[in-house]
Amino acid sequence: ASNPNSLNGKTDIFGDVDFFNFVAAGGVTYTISTSGLAGGMDTVITLYGPTDVSVTIAENDDCTAGVLTSCITSPVLAAGTYHVRVKHYSAASGTGTYTVTKTSP
Repeated sequence: ASNPNSLNGKTDIFGDVDFFNFVAAGGVTYTISTSGLAGGMDTVITLYGPTDVSVTIAENDDCTAGVLTSCITSPVLAAGTYHVRVKHYSAASGTGTYTVTKTSP
């Protein structure tokens, strides 16, 4: 999906990984976060880009200690297409649902 602010996701099977794309305006920072975790979800999010999913910009497991949601505040991004990967912390035993949200100041 391109440029929505919030999307719902689900890890159906152990090791499931979801990718979401967005087009960034140049010179802007973005905050990407997960919320609404259910069904045992514990997210890890990774921001890649621009355009290339092999270039990791940032990754986060827990926004704060003891909280299972994840959050990233990007550096100022160049214009381009960026990719957000959402997965469960435990590839061997985790599934659940979540919402991923992208905001900019």
